[in-house]
Amino acid sequence: SNKVRQDFRRQVCDHLTGVIQVAERKSVSIDFEQLYWDLVMWGNPKRDVRVEWASRYWGAQTAGEGGDAN
Repeated sequence: SNKVRQDFRRQVCDHLTGVIQVAERKSVSIDFEQLYWDLVMWGNPKRDVRVEWASRYWGAQTAGEGGDAN
C-alpha cells in the first residue's frame, strides 16, 4: 500500500543519512546510482535486493579473508 511505501522511504532515508556520513568518514565510496536502483526495486518479488546485498557483502568478506596462512 501507499502508506507502507511512504513509511519505508522515510525509514530508509533516516537510516541512510547516518550510513552515508560514516562511509564518508571512513573513505568508503558509495555507488549512488546503484543504491537508487536497489531502493526502487526493493519490493520487487522478481529481484530480492536484500539477497544481492548480502551476497556482495559476504563475497567481499570471503575474498578479503584469502591469502597467506603464514
